[in-house]
Amino acid sequence: MKTYKVNEELAGLVPMAVPSEQIALNNDIASNGLNQPIVLWRDEIVDGRCRQIACVQANVEIATVSIPWATPIADVITKVKSLNTRRNLTLTQKTMVAVKEYYKSSGNQATVAKEWGIGLKALKSGIYILKHNEAFADILFDGGKVQVMVQRGFGPLVEIETDKLATIAKAIKLEKERDKLIIDDSEQLEWNPDSQIKTEAGKQWYTETIEDAERSMVSYMIELANYKFRLSSDTSNEG
Repeated sequence: MKTYKVNEELAGLVPMAVPSEQIALNNDIASNGLNQPIVLWRDEIVDGRCRQIACVQANVEIATVSIPWATPIADVITKVKSLNTRRNLTLTQKTMVAVKEYYKSSGNQATVAKEWGIGLKALKSGIYILKHNEAFADILFDGGKVQVMVQRGFGPLVEIETDKLATIAKAIKLEKERDKLIIDDSEQLEWNPDSQIKTEAGKQWYTETIEDAERSMVSYMIELANYKFRLSSDTSNEG
């Protein structure tokens, strides 16, 4: 049986099937044959690497269609994206695909989000995760979940497993803020809550209140200071 080399750059625009999906694909092709041909460009697979795995396992002849050799790579990328919008990717996976494309391309965030049919806020959260925790980004791209520490209201920190991008991004930010506070009882780092509190009244309230608060509560106390003591442009009622 003839097999084909995979173009990792182009086929890798989207995740591999997770193990359960690959098993289902293997069984389907073994029972029904290959119904959707594998797509080649310059004799390399750009769409269908998981179908090739299933064909090899089931000893099913590999049918292919080819994108013309002279097709520009940008057009091939568009074709691969079009083929994979029909795949059963989770919203998180689709967003992380878009995040990786954004980093590789010269496009802007709004354009990339529109092309993949995702929200701009989700894309921004994914970008933040990739920038600050690449290991998390890889797990989410492959359809997995990650464990993060979150805080519900003013309660204690708890560990959860999630693939929600906004939750993960917020947890990473919270961790970075905690890391920037006090290393020990004597050393204060550059980070200063005053830079995040908008009003002098809020800063004063924060200073008076934070002494009795747990260190893990700092970011939430800042949010509360901004809520309780708003700028006059935000609302006519302060306090």
